[in-house]
Amino acid sequence: MKLTRVVFLMMVFIFINTNSYGQIIQGIIQNKIDSIPISFANILVEGTQRGTISNQEGGFEIKAPNDERTITLVISVLGYKTLHYKIENNKLNNFIIIRLEESYEELNEVVVKYLSANEILTNFRTNYTKNYNQNASFSKAFYHSTFSENGEIKHMVDATVNLREFTKKKQRAFEVEVTQYRKSNDYRIERWNEKNNYLYDLIESDPLLELDGFLDKKNQKYYQIKRLKNTTINNEVVYVLLFEWLGTSKKALYDAKVYINSEDYALIKAEYQFLNDYGKIKNQRLDDRTYFIPFISGSIQYQKTGNYYSQKYLSFNNGWNIINNVTNDTLSRDVLKDEMIFTELNQNYNEALENAMNKWGDIYKKPFPYNAEYWNNQVKIPPTQLMKKAISDLEKHQKIEVQYFNNSATNMLTDKFENSTKGRIDSILSVYHHANLFNGVALITDNNKVLLHKAYGYSDLENQIDLDTITVFDIGSITKQFTTAIVLKLREEGKLKLKDTIGKYLPNYRYASNITIHELLAHRSGIPTFDYQEKLTNSKWFHSKMRIGEMITEFASGDLEFKPNSMMEYSNSNYLILTAIIEEIEEKSYYEVLEERIISPLKLESTYPPNQIKSDKVAVGYILNNNEYQQEPKWQKGNMKGMGCVYSTANDLLTWLQALNANKLLNEENNNLMKSPISYYEYYDSDFGYSWAINKTLFNTEFPTYFYGGTSLGFFSMMTIIPDKGINIILINNKGKFPRIELTNEIVKEVLNRNQ
Repeated sequence: MKLTRVVFLMMVFIFINTNSYGQIIQGIIQNKIDSIPISFANILVEGTQRGTISNQEGGFEIKAPNDERTITLVISVLGYKTLHYKIENNKLNNFIIIRLEESYEELNEVVVKYLSANEILTNFRTNYTKNYNQNASFSKAFYHSTFSENGEIKHMVDATVNLREFTKKKQRAFEVEVTQYRKSNDYRIERWNEKNNYLYDLIESDPLLELDGFLDKKNQKYYQIKRLKNTTINNEVVYVLLFEWLGTSKKALYDAKVYINSEDYALIKAEYQFLNDYGKIKNQRLDDRTYFIPFISGSIQYQKTGNYYSQKYLSFNNGWNIINNVTNDTLSRDVLKDEMIFTELNQNYNEALENAMNKWGDIYKKPFPYNAEYWNNQVKIPPTQLMKKAISDLEKHQKIEVQYFNNSATNMLTDKFENSTKGRIDSILSVYHHANLFNGVALITDNNKVLLHKAYGYSDLENQIDLDTITVFDIGSITKQFTTAIVLKLREEGKLKLKDTIGKYLPNYRYASNITIHELLAHRSGIPTFDYQEKLTNSKWFHSKMRIGEMITEFASGDLEFKPNSMMEYSNSNYLILTAIIEEIEEKSYYEVLEERIISPLKLESTYPPNQIKSDKVAVGYILNNNEYQQEPKWQKGNMKGMGCVYSTANDLLTWLQALNANKLLNEENNNLMKSPISYYEYYDSDFGYSWAINKTLFNTEFPTYFYGGTSLGFFSMMTIIPDKGINIILINNKGKFPRIELTNEIVKEVLNRNQ
């Protein structure tokens, strides 16, 4: 009957004479308690037969008589008290908001009531123990981490994990272990020293673990809670609540949109974020930069498994802007996104996990037992298209198969590996090569005897020319070790002192009296590195051959970044000036000095300046551009003399390392000085001497370990030594960045295991 009545009224409204009506009234009908729009409310102009019905958003539009000074609207809807709303004639053109008060209406002893947001939340809490398992449970999940810098997204970590939830001191707690994982070859993996653990932060962001933030009843006074229009999920009606933080609490609270099932009042989805408009999260100031956190956000989804709801998806996003304190320019807009998809659940699980991480564990570096187990197999399986499929599924928020990480007989490498230390290292390098994470030559010694010397991949991709163990590579900043040795050799001969200022040799330099040779060697001068002062390929030095004096004047004479010797910041400019000092003292070009002081005495038969290469086996350098490898552009590598771009082979670099270790080139004092800790180097979370980084946490070894890397557009290199064990690890690569810390770590573990 009610439906017939509504249709009849609508027909009357359509066909009524409208000549005396012209004033339009517009407005919205809302719930008085939480301002939720009310749809399908009847709106009548009192004393007439004119009316309408509010739409899905509670909005309405109606014409009223022209000659009335006061117009009264009668609004009625099931579950609310009928309201007579008066409007003065002079206010007819204003948009009006009409709020209705809830009421009960009895129909054949059935009570129909419109639920407010607070009532829905009360029902959620009442039904919590029925909807969510209160006993210990065990889940398997896939974890994925990405990093976006100014919109460029890079995959960082993929992992399969085991997660156990349980009750501890009347609160929900959890422990987690990583069963298998894979890291990106992105440089930030090497650079970041993670003090806490993003995987742990992600799991902890689950609002149901502690009913934290917006779900905590104690915090409701800090929120305006609104009920939005219902939606459907999996063909079920779902209530939608909006939590708007008032900003009045002492700590920052999330805004949130919450989805609660209308049948059992279970939270099945939540999206929450904190916008730092109120400054509740303090900025972090570091030197000339400020790190501002513009937002933190997250989302969670649950699905019903058996009698209980269990986790389906978690995400946690952390954004920050890096701001120049001098210009107030935003240098970088970064977002770290962590996601987890749950793939399996066991609701009756009381045993603790075997290798549970503690909260401050670091999945990027911690040596989990599964690593050793993975590499102990005789044949290693490289990542395949399954990985790409997994990431694709994850980005679409689809269910993903855990088998992505498992070994598959159909994807085995064709190489045969002997089950020995050499074979396992060969296997490791082959996996990284097949995964497109290493293309180069590796040379490893143990007890100063060659354990493995092998080439992997192509020297020339276009012409498919294989690499050879005698192929020469641009070794990048490893050149700085040669320059350091020359300076220390001049010191041995009394031609300079470490405390000498630049002005003793270059009196016209801007900071001639402020900076010492020691500060140049240790990167403590404050002189900015020249290659980042403008975009690389647009730089004058990149395209034009320049004299060293021109280079210093144009690219290494700007304002200092910090007071000399107050801190350490890696800078090519330091070695540009050291090169000029060497040329001034020796009255020869740097490359002549290099030949006389290093190449000839050590008989480095395949080490050359960039413009004097005599070998017919020279690697072509490649850079990754839009997922395709392209030859590095032609550039003036000679301008980098003393800083980088010398060409050499793994064999010559081994000769170099063994000469240093045996004090054949430098006396013991100067050789030890190169490896003595002078500064803390944040990039590697290590100490730093003269062209050597000293291991603190990167490599899991009890023996003194030293390492140094070289970068030169399409070429990446890495040298690591453990002198007490005669271990030398040389990796030279011609396809840009590769995970040199990660790969070296795997090799170190195998060689050290051999010695046990």
